[in-house]
Amino acid sequence: WEPPDDNSSSLQQVQSTRDYLFLSVLEHVRTRLLLWQRTATDGWVRLGDNSGSCAPVGETVHILNENNFDDQNSNAVFVIREGYLTPETLTYLPDAAELALLRATASSLPPLYSQPHTFDSTNLVCEQHFCTSRDGTRVPYTLLRPTSNHTHTSIQHGQSHPPTLIQFYGGFGTSLLPAYSTSLGRCWLSDGHIYIIGHIRGGGEYPHWHTAALHNRTVSLEDAEAIARDIVARNVTCVTRLACTGKSHGGYTVGNLLGRSLNEGSASQLFGAMVIQDGVLDMEKYHRYLAGSSWMGEYGNPDDPEEWQDIRRTSPYHVLGDVDQTTPTPTRTDWSPKVLVTAVTRDDRVHPLHSRTFVARLNELALTRVQNRGLASALANAKDVYYWEDVNGSGHRTSSDTEALKYAFLKRMLNVTCEK
Repeated sequence: WEPPDDNSSSLQQVQSTRDYLFLSVLEHVRTRLLLWQRTATDGWVRLGDNSGSCAPVGETVHILNENNFDDQNSNAVFVIREGYLTPETLTYLPDAAELALLRATASSLPPLYSQPHTFDSTNLVCEQHFCTSRDGTRVPYTLLRPTSNHTHTSIQHGQSHPPTLIQFYGGFGTSLLPAYSTSLGRCWLSDGHIYIIGHIRGGGEYPHWHTAALHNRTVSLEDAEAIARDIVARNVTCVTRLACTGKSHGGYTVGNLLGRSLNEGSASQLFGAMVIQDGVLDMEKYHRYLAGSSWMGEYGNPDDPEEWQDIRRTSPYHVLGDVDQTTPTPTRTDWSPKVLVTAVTRDDRVHPLHSRTFVARLNELALTRVQNRGLASALANAKDVYYWEDVNGSGHRTSSDTEALKYAFLKRMLNVTCEK
């Protein structure tokens, strides 16, 4: 197997049994399995369609042989499937050749074990779409929405656009793959809201995706903005009911989107609300906090004057400091999105100082705007900037309380009438 010339596929997994070899390939963020069988002369022959078997949109597949320490005694495998709308299931296949019939396998063989369904996904569908970024790159995103005959309650009351939330990450070569989430299903999807996963550059969804943004973080942000614009252009929702969220490096991404939207003459209004969770926000000092020094291969060395010039351009804390506080634009004046920033006091990876100082600068910006411009700036309103720090939590994880707070915040802030 070789990656195609269009870089549409990346190798995710190689696994073998006594007589079979199979590859798991991520093709346009969909799992595709390719299977070979050993011949009597120790050659290999491809089984099934040359293109392999592709999992449905919004599902992912992992394969384990029966004995990971000795793959020469058996052809049996375990198939682990999971999706945004499907909890994790474990299926046993006595013969790995059945992997060539991936779709049939899912329905014809009962799983050995399945996680419980924690929300009703009957009236939900998962779709894949593409948009075009500023430099012409096609960027995929996954959309979870109600079926056409199951509309959101706000639509039934005359508001034509449901609240919509986009998740961003875009770093460390990490792919945003399908995973079942009880909190997402019960707190967001079950209410008829729309959820979108943006597969922006910096991640690992394509072979070149990570390196494309490694020394040019701006392309990740332009990808995110392109997804937001495409969603509005396709009339999925409107700006005032569109929000974005990101955790850790995803918080870095959303923090930059906020700074770009507040900078006069930069990005236009794209989001009605933003949630930054445990974000890496101060890029001048990130390497001095906790595990930050281990990320220098990703972000660079801010102690190097030349590198710092590049790093600073997408340091969310410093981008806020560049906001012009005196001159209103003719189209946006004092607009700003509603913002929730969360942190964990005993986070062992991203220090809460990132979030604390970022919020302090947001508040400073709001006060300065009012003093210099005499405007009732949206940021000056205490109802528009929220900070939550989990003092009881530990580690780099999100507590159920914080998740509940996030969705409650978004429902309240996006429950507004759409503006054309």
